[in-house]
Amino acid sequence: MHAFTALLEREGVKSGDRVALQAENRIEWGHAYLAILEAGAVVVPLDAQLKEYEVGEILATAGAAFAVGDAKHLGVLEAAARLRALPAKRISLDASDALPSYP
Repeated sequence: MHAFTALLEREGVKSGDRVALQAENRIEWGHAYLAILEAGAVVVPLDAQLKEYEVGEILATAGAAFAVGDAKHLGVLEAAARLRALPAKRISLDASDALPSYP
């Protein structure tokens, strides 16, 4: 968990930031949730079944500047941010060459 907190901080997460979290129910979800809190940020948990429009509304309302997701949901998070012209920086719970990632 501390390693994920360090990753979040390297990516610019600061105390008080809102960080969206959308992923399947798995151990990394719990690690991400606790790491976001450890960084002093506010977790914006998103149901894994929400679609782009719904996620975009929540991201905009919450003012989330960051979005953490698994491989299955990163596309939803990206599309939601694009639909609402939001600056949500994405961080992956799965290994990724294109994004900062947890493993």
